[in-house]
Amino acid sequence: MINLQVDEVVYGGGIAGLLYSYFRRVPVIMHDMSPLPLCAFLHDTESSRWFLRQLGIEPMERRVTHGVFWNGKMASWPGSEASHEAYFRKSRMTEEASINKFSAAKGASSQSQIARMSQVYVELYQHLSAHNLIIKMGPVDYEFMNDIHYIMEKFTGRRVDAKKLKLAAPPEAFRYKEIESGDVKPHTCFDIFETEYDLGLPEILYVCDERLASHRVSRLAPRLHLIEHSAVKGKEKPVALMRAELLALTGTLGVIHLNRRVIPGFYERKYDLPPSVELVGRAATGVPLLTHHVIEQLIGESSVAV
Repeated sequence: MINLQVDEVVYGGGIAGLLYSYFRRVPVIMHDMSPLPLCAFLHDTESSRWFLRQLGIEPMERRVTHGVFWNGKMASWPGSEASHEAYFRKSRMTEEASINKFSAAKGASSQSQIARMSQVYVELYQHLSAHNLIIKMGPVDYEFMNDIHYIMEKFTGRRVDAKKLKLAAPPEAFRYKEIESGDVKPHTCFDIFETEYDLGLPEILYVCDERLASHRVSRLAPRLHLIEHSAVKGKEKPVALMRAELLALTGTLGVIHLNRRVIPGFYERKYDLPPSVELVGRAATGVPLLTHHVIEQLIGESSVAV
């Protein structure tokens, strides 16, 4: 048993867990390094640039290209207010009239990107390792994943008291039950396709046309595209439909399906947690967070001068 006396510890080896460990200077308990896709980038903000300087990463300059598919054809960015409303109805599965802008249009100032998230993650991991803040867990411990208090006692030498355990991992992994609210919580389904040739699409295409089930297509590489749609759990659209929609959007041939992943929706999700456990990162807010949002939040909480 490791004789480590701490007041606070974070569990979870994703980017949110490592960021929390960095800003709070507390140990992070994790299994393996969490690989991040090469297509993921850090958005350009004052806080992001400050954080890169702390890690010794030289910012790059990269502009993201956007497009809109609306009324059966490609439209210029950022599209119309009607297309924004349609996008929200599809992606959030809601009819709320108060929603009139989608997040990308609001965040036009964050269209520049300054670092690959894979590089940020590796540098952050190495920094925490050098300061002895990484506590690794082996696969033999997976049988205890339903009892996070056992994990804390086993690897920190003490039980973590109230409000001292920060969970930067899906609460379902520890069998914490979601509190039913009666609200629709759409899941997001991602399908990755390899195409015969470069489709020439913008890096992010917002599919606002409500005759199509998909709501966004992301260009991961010249011949690699990700298409996503929202659905209630268990009612995801078939892969064949997503392939057909990609064909309809681009007219390409030779589309090969590589992978499907379903991400649970985080909107207004609440869990029956013991008082000693607090969520951090995306699950704690009830809305999707990008890395620059997490950085800004942690800088604000730690009163760091940027």
